Amino acid sequence: MVASGRADGSQVWGNAFINAFSDAGTLSISGTRFDAFSGIPAIQWDGEVKIASTRFTESGLLNLRGGTATVTNSLLMGNRFGQDLHDRIMTSGNSSLTLEASTVAVSTLDCFGTCLSITGPGAIIATENATIELKASAVSVGFPGSATVLIREATGGNVTATAAPNPNWVQPMADQDADVLRTLLNQPALLTDAPGLPNVLGAAFFYQAVTPLVDDGGGTPGLLIDTVTDADTTNVLISPVDGSTITEDIFGNPRTEAAGTVRDIGAVQLSLASTVAVSNPDTSGATVVWTQPKDPDPAFPITGYGVIVEPTDGSTAPVRIDVSGPDTLTVTFTGLAPNTEYRVTVVAVSANGDGPPSNMPSFTTRPSPVIPPKAVPAMPPWAMLFLVIAMLVMGKRGRESKYKKRLGHKV
Repeated sequence: MVASGRADGSQVWGNAFINAFSDAGTLSISGTRFDAFSGIPAIQWDGEVKIASTRFTESGLLNLRGGTATVTNSLLMGNRFGQDLHDRIMTSGNSSLTLEASTVAVSTLDCFGTCLSITGPGAIIATENATIELKASAVSVGFPGSATVLIREATGGNVTATAAPNPNWVQPMADQDADVLRTLLNQPALLTDAPGLPNVLGAAFFYQAVTPLVDDGGGTPGLLIDTVTDADTTNVLISPVDGSTITEDIFGNPRTEAAGTVRDIGAVQLSLASTVAVSNPDTSGATVVWTQPKDPDPAFPITGYGVIVEPTDGSTAPVRIDVSGPDTLTVTFTGLAPNTEYRVTVVAVSANGDGPPSNMPSFTTRPSPVIPPKAVPAMPPWAMLFLVIAMLVMGKRGRESKYKKRLGHKV
């Protein structure tokens, strides 16, 4: 199911899209997408909340006013260009929240005006003796250099993080570096180093912002990849809604790898996606190369790839080339505009449709060559003198001709 707010994000109803107080009972949500609720929380609840495999994009998030909540295998993203008042996860009133195998990605952290008096800074906030537990989850900020806090505890609130076999990764901030985060979350084993999640605008580059980095480009493997262990025995991912085993990530791809024994931190299983690079851009195209996903689903073998190129400014529609064969790992684009920045994405294709998207490298085509005007050789001084004399002689002959005509002579 898709629940969508107004396109401009200016909601005018109530205090939340789903809103209830005073021990409201149990709220269960699975396989749903909340979109464009940035002006209000998507959910504000006092009672039991069970959420599985659900996406909150360009949206306000969750405000738990009492009771307990479990959010599993879900993606929570705020406004694409900044942090609106309700782009945060909040608990209060002695409530408790467990965020398991999920990804929280906000573009920036900014709290001004009304925010300071109502929620205060932060994207994950526990107040009034409430608790939040991170379990095998990833938390990132597109631009982490801002001098503010990502996770905040107030008036008895407490935020914690689990260790192996369910480690967590959290993006350090200017005012909350790795040491501060480990102390705050009471977890010395908390992962904070790179490569984790990319630093890009959240919803503006939706897939890229939440897809774990496979490496840092220099050989250091991504910290989120295959880090959760015992995924087929003592650490199976279970839906809080119906108690079933969760077998797909948030994009519908297989949730585990290595014969089901491991999975990635967060809600996205990266290694089913290609890693892409771009080379040799010219005035009208470039060569795209990619890796074959290392562990495709045996039930749906790869039959080819879709390669999508689009200008980063959105000036023209994306162009897709479909490539046949699982071992064809390069294609050359032509017909692009000169001196234009593009980004490229690759998806593996199978009988199950498109797989998860790759990383999204950008490149700029070369400008068209400038052809200088043909130079006119400079006239030497003697030629200039000859030209002046010729003009004088011609002028004299012309005057004589006119004079003889007036006298009746034939010329």
